[in-house]
Amino acid sequence: MLPKIKTILYASDLGNHTRPAIRTAAAIAVSHQAKIIYLHVLEPITNTARSLVSSYISEKEINERLQQNKEEMTEYMQKRIAKFHDEELSEEENQLETMVMVKIGTIEEEILKVAEEQGADMIVMGSRTHSGVGQFMMGSSANKIVHTSSIPVLVVPIRD
Repeated sequence: MLPKIKTILYASDLGNHTRPAIRTAAAIAVSHQAKIIYLHVLEPITNTARSLVSSYISEKEINERLQQNKEEMTEYMQKRIAKFHDEELSEEENQLETMVMVKIGTIEEEILKVAEEQGADMIVMGSRTHSGVGQFMMGSSANKIVHTSSIPVLVVPIRD
């Protein structure tokens, strides 16, 4: 029996030229009548940067600004996804159940964690290739996820 795809996690860096990857994720979600979770991961501030910044602002302010960035990014993603749905999906297709999430953490860890927590059946993400070597190897985040995920991972090539 073929596996049922009920929940798709689409992980995006929100860069330009990511439409092929989001189109692919949405097409799979539509064809399986699956829920789609749109995820973006903000990398945390490094300890070195935190140390430098903390000489100017308090730890509380640093954390408040990170939370504010997360909220702003969530709002930005919601608008961007609504625009994509309006431009690319029919009225019927636009009835997909969706969720937008922004997490702060290590990209690979957060993607795998959200996939597990949300019961995702598939992860879809884009990967850029920048050079001959880059064309031979996937991007590091995609590569790590492909090799550590317990669910299928679809990597969509993105050309800049």
